[in-house]
Amino acid sequence: MTFSTPEIQNAIANNFVALNSNIEGDPLAGESIGHAPNETPGDCIRGNGRQNVQTIFLTPDLELFHVATGFVSPEEMYEELAFAAKLFEELQQEDENRFDLVRLAHQTKLNKLPASSRSAVESGLGAARDFVNSMDGRDSGLGSMARNPMQAFSNRFMSDDHRYMVKHPLISKSDFEKDPGALVGRGKTFFSSSKNSSSSR
Repeated sequence: MTFSTPEIQNAIANNFVALNSNIEGDPLAGESIGHAPNETPGDCIRGNGRQNVQTIFLTPDLELFHVATGFVSPEEMYEELAFAAKLFEELQQEDENRFDLVRLAHQTKLNKLPASSRSAVESGLGAARDFVNSMDGRDSGLGSMARNPMQAFSNRFMSDDHRYMVKHPLISKSDFEKDPGALVGRGKTFFSSSKNSSSSR
């Protein structure tokens, strides 16, 4: 859905060297709901399937300088690619303070997200409770309340990605692979990719 978008393909081809790694069977990999190639992918929110897919940006020396875990929409991926391209350009011009440069770039992005140390689940349940408490027979803004929990999850996943890079700037690929769970967690989360679960296999 995202990587088949022409704009994303062009952005990657013009700015990056693209590689992929099959993590099927990896102890940390999640479990996807399979579907036929002609089925429409299910609706996803930012960060779904973090154990299933991680977009990792590396320098030519195989140092991580940006990550975007789980599902990322085409629009959001375009922004992530632009952020990574700009940061990499700045890294090429910096010799001594490369670690600080990566930390600052991610901390700046982190500061622009709503400040919250609560879990995504807690945030979502809090919004749900507010909605229930507001039910008094009047128009209670169902559309707005329904969106808030999803935005809480999205913000949490983005925050986790940036926090990881603030804590591990330019971590080597080999060191990252020793403990990828530090980024994506260790739960076997499902990544639903079919709207018709009865035909899943």
